[in-house]
Amino acid sequence: YNFEAGGVSAALTALAVCFWALSLAHEALRVLAETDGRMGILAHFASPYVLIVQLPGIVLPFVLEAARRELTVNEYALIVSAVELLLLARLFQEGRHLPAFGGIVRTLALSLRELASVCAVLVVCLAVLAAIYVQLFGAFDPAYRSYWGAVVRVFTVAVQGSDYDSPGLDHSPAAWTIMHLVSNVLVYTILAQLVIAVLVGAYDQMREEAKERARLKSLADSFAPAAKRPTLRRRVEGVLLFAFAHQLYGDFSFRVARGVRAAVRAAAQEADADASGMKRAVSWRRHLAHAAHTGHVMLSRDLLDEALGPTVAERLVDEYGVVLPPKHLSNLSGADAEGGAPDAALAHQQQRPASGGVLGKIFAGTA
Repeated sequence: YNFEAGGVSAALTALAVCFWALSLAHEALRVLAETDGRMGILAHFASPYVLIVQLPGIVLPFVLEAARRELTVNEYALIVSAVELLLLARLFQEGRHLPAFGGIVRTLALSLRELASVCAVLVVCLAVLAAIYVQLFGAFDPAYRSYWGAVVRVFTVAVQGSDYDSPGLDHSPAAWTIMHLVSNVLVYTILAQLVIAVLVGAYDQMREEAKERARLKSLADSFAPAAKRPTLRRRVEGVLLFAFAHQLYGDFSFRVARGVRAAVRAAAQEADADASGMKRAVSWRRHLAHAAHTGHVMLSRDLLDEALGPTVAERLVDEYGVVLPPKHLSNLSGADAEGGAPDAALAHQQQRPASGGVLGKIFAGTA
């Protein structure tokens, strides 16, 4: 293989470089949004996924073209297959944000450790059984004349079981019957079905987590929606600005994400403090503390202005608004009146597992 069409190659290379630069910029800015320090950024780009999957999938095609050396058909097939498998892994990594892929990717992630344990035992059994088949039947069964051929044949047993009829049955009926039963029971009936059981358990866990996320994305008690539905033109403009300029609500998206994350931490601390002195808290703060108890972190407009600036905060309030109806602010005591109620409140729904929070929907509105 030696591609010499210079004009086509140059055009494709220029197009690939443009998309590569845009994708790399998005990746770098996304890392800036999800991390707070330089060490977090370095840890991301030094992660096994980036080093083993992402960078080789991007760099390897350019390296091959720059080398300008002829490849045999076998070399070409191996390299192309490797690159396409890397791209398939990236497809699942990026596709976790889509509903169709997200559930599958999350199921695989939850079952990864258990699957690794089962597969380690399965690989050992395949290797040992393949060696036994070669020793017993390699002389008169073409399927077991080579060790790797025997490994593939035993792996087929793990996937779909094996037939009893074989040339080994004619030469050594007892040995073939024993190995047939052992391989089918151990590899197909036990280990292969155990892999399915692990995946089913992880899928059930994923569904429970999805239900919990759906609950957290619902509006907290006592609050009512009051958002302005954005127009189609505004949505299209927002998508284009994010795709080509990484702008979100009038600012760089990583700044917005960092600001919201800082405001969430401050609001969670205030809510925990209010929950410990619920009776002493003003009426509207009691509702915020109760929402935090159910997993919803509520952000006041003051926190938003301080963390994001008034312009970004106003656009968030317009698009994701909720209100605290007056009936929930009734019977204010003297302490309540001194504390006052905010001009506007922003509710940020956040899942808060022990390992850390996950940003979710944002809501805002007047009190």
